[in-house]
Amino acid sequence: TDNCGVSSFTNSFNGTGMASGNYPLGQTLVTYSAEDDAGNKACCSIVIEVSAEANAPVFSPANSLSCSEQMLSVDLDAFITNGITGVTYSWLAVDNPNVSGESTSAAEGNIINDILVNNSDADQDVVYTVTPTDQFGCAIAPFEVTITVTPLPEFTIQPVDLFVCPGGDGMIVSEAIVATGVPLIYELQQIIGASWVTIASNDSGDFTLFSVNVDDNGNRYRIIAISDNPGDNDCPIISEEFTLYVDQGGAVICNDLINLSLDLDCGVELTADMILEGQLVNEFFAVEILDSEGNVVDPILTPEIAGQTLTVTVTNICSGNSCWGQINIEDKIPPVIECPCDDY
Repeated sequence: TDNCGVSSFTNSFNGTGMASGNYPLGQTLVTYSAEDDAGNKACCSIVIEVSAEANAPVFSPANSLSCSEQMLSVDLDAFITNGITGVTYSWLAVDNPNVSGESTSAAEGNIINDILVNNSDADQDVVYTVTPTDQFGCAIAPFEVTITVTPLPEFTIQPVDLFVCPGGDGMIVSEAIVATGVPLIYELQQIIGASWVTIASNDSGDFTLFSVNVDDNGNRYRIIAISDNPGDNDCPIISEEFTLYVDQGGAVICNDLINLSLDLDCGVELTADMILEGQLVNEFFAVEILDSEGNVVDPILTPEIAGQTLTVTVTNICSGNSCWGQINIEDKIPPVIECPCDDY
């Protein structure tokens, strides 16, 4: 009952004079011990009881699926089953050497929004340990969330620009693979206004644009390959964009007596636009080149042709219209000497 010369005062919970801290659910016996300078001792015990309150958050975490290179949006509040609000979280991911982008240092918030990149040929799991803090500031037992990261498909055959005569069909060829071997779905999209619009889909990657007309000239397209994964986790990859060119017809007019010089590599490729007037698309024209003796000359001209005058006939492969003109081949570029000036 006296407080003279107290030499120690401890408790059995944490070994100090203050038994504060985070207690587990249920009853905990805490014994206080005191001793004075004369060696007299005294003790007393109390029971701390912690019960689960009705307004404590209850969690039911669920695993999630994600496509590689796609930003996560894992709302941790969505795992609360009894409607409690005001909970905050910290989390840490276990490092997976086959995945990059996971939070391997502590992060905080309510939404996990890492961008996970699967660097392998198989599905990879990333495990997050999440520690909640309730609305009263008390830490709650951690739980785990597992994210399965699925590889993206990869195009092995990219679609290319199409060159089609009016009334003809445009044949589109593409192919993609995905390491997991799941089926693929392909969507053909056309940009209409400012938006990409799906106009066809199949499981082959090949499409046909039937009976195109001059008004279709310049239409832009792309293909989306989508891996048909289990559940709601289809992963898309977008092809390179490609353009449909439709021949616009019109007169075919050739220039005549053109001078053409070989380039620095002592060669040049003779194309339709070098001899035709106006703007045109080379793929709609066939070029035939003859020397002065009527021999066919390859369109890729070499130094042996320098000094000759060639006759060039250009034919529109859609209309059949053609014209011809002559072209003089010159070599005007002098040799280049590399002088090792530093040696003198």
